[in-house]
Amino acid sequence: MFYDGSSRIGSKGKIITGVGVAFVSHENPILPCAFSLMEPRFNNEAEYNALIIGLQLAQQMRVQYLEAYGDSKLIINQIKGEYEVRHKDLIPDYYAAHVSRLLNTKAYALAELATTLALQAYTTYHLMMATRHLFYPKYDLEVSKVHSTSTNFEPRD
Repeated sequence: MFYDGSSRIGSKGKIITGVGVAFVSHENPILPCAFSLMEPRFNNEAEYNALIIGLQLAQQMRVQYLEAYGDSKLIINQIKGEYEVRHKDLIPDYYAAHVSRLLNTKAYALAELATTLALQAYTTYHLMMATRHLFYPKYDLEVSKVHSTSTNFEPRD
């Protein structure tokens, strides 16, 4: 997904804001989307809105794997956590973008697992995930008592 936002002063002196999102896939050509925002936004806010709208569209299309590309070093590094968000007007947009990312928790967890496993090139690792009930013993175990028994074990293979 490629995203970009822009804002400018219109002929009547009002701020006009637009965002563009383009989805590129190996299976499909480009899906371009352009939006005029109802509320005026400055450039960095427009960039964030383009990212947020793109993430929302990807979620609606049930995209399972997404790489997002933008041209704003500030926005990209803030989302990656490398830059701090200092401007008060960008804080809500920052959190909105992270909420959208957090909705994709399964993909995030799998990406973290893949990073942790760090497989060598061209290897496959099969993984099964399941839920199950915990085993609870019928009777509580006595931890404070020590029992000794005499046994005569014969050494065996």
